[in-house]
Amino acid sequence: MVWTADELLADMKRKSNLPTGTNAKFSDPQMLKIAYEVLLSRVDPILTNLREEYGIMREDFAVTSADGTYKLPERAVSGTIRQVLVVMPNGRPYPIERLAEANAWQYEGTGVTASEPSFFALEDDTLRLLPVPSTSGLTLRIAYRRRPSVLVKVNTCAIVTVVGATTLTTTGGTWAASQVVDVVRAKPPFGIPVQAATATQAAGVFTFAAGLLGKVSVGDYVCLQDTTCVVPVPERFNVLLTHLASAELLEEWGDGDGAATIRDAVDEYVSGLVAAQSNRVEASPQLVIQGGSSLRGAFGRRRY
Repeated sequence: MVWTADELLADMKRKSNLPTGTNAKFSDPQMLKIAYEVLLSRVDPILTNLREEYGIMREDFAVTSADGTYKLPERAVSGTIRQVLVVMPNGRPYPIERLAEANAWQYEGTGVTASEPSFFALEDDTLRLLPVPSTSGLTLRIAYRRRPSVLVKVNTCAIVTVVGATTLTTTGGTWAASQVVDVVRAKPPFGIPVQAATATQAAGVFTFAAGLLGKVSVGDYVCLQDTTCVVPVPERFNVLLTHLASAELLEEWGDGDGAATIRDAVDEYVSGLVAAQSNRVEASPQLVIQGGSSLRGAFGRRRY
């Protein structure tokens, strides 16, 4: 089941029963903007509060000797992050903890370095490793929750018809010879198997770097970076987004009573929706204790 932005538009028009065609007050792009605002302000926070890892991504940064500052991922929701790991040259990761800015000064200054950082601090849009690493070869891995992509119509994207080793044959959309794109999964759970990848394009054939296309399927969509024609919410949240977006549409039209009626109906089932989606694994999570954990009687972080 694929739920596209075009289908969301049709659902909003049906639900709001507003004039369409030459009498329409809102264009399709305006309606999608309203829907996106509702997605960001009302629906996505519910998914975040569920703490069930919706939209969680990882981004790796090569650590350079004597360089302790790294930009946070551009698509991290409001610049927030979930976890920070340092990956050793042999591939073994270890977590590092956030240090309060008031205490960061203890790990700064000339000569205050370490082969492996133990903490990080946040400073506006920057993450600082503390102490500053004195060697290269490490990888900084940041886990974060991805901001929902901007909603666009299907005709602005390209549907994948053939998946090759490094190429995607597509139809649809208007493209330049070089583009930065996302590949959006058309089927649940609507992930982004390729994010912010530079590709060359000729006659609808996109060519990517090797190793990027292993999770892409026929029927997925190539979209401009940070946009999607597939509504990025779990299926159970389709109706919620349609109702709330339609209510906002009516509100902006001037029909406050109609908007209130829809919102009252939403309140009746949203708690049940949250309860139904609050546990994605129908079994109790297992507690896994690492060998160097203090729970085994040892203290400190185990290095590999």
